Amino acid sequence: MKILEQEINVEFVKNVLTKVDYDVLCQTAKQLGINLLASYTSQHLEDEEFLNSVHHALFKVHIMEATLICPKCNAAFPIKDGTRLSAFLR
Repeated sequence: MKILEQEINVEFVKNVLTKVDYDVLCQTAKQLGINLLASYTSQHLEDEEFLNSVHHALFKVHIMEATLICPKCNAAFPIKDGTRLSAFLR
């Protein structure tokens, strides 16, 4: 796992949160040692610390080699040569 710096785009992070299964994101982040809030409210969308933590998990963390298993459908997603978690958003 590598952490690559990337400037945050707050509006983009807020938009992504409307599309992502946040429970799955939290489970995946936890497996990587990243702590996110278990849930969030609309008030959190104005909280800089919360938005930075989501941005970190989705866009700064690059998995170098692994296989992600979807906890909902058990689909396997092989990772090679670095991939951001956001690449797996559907």
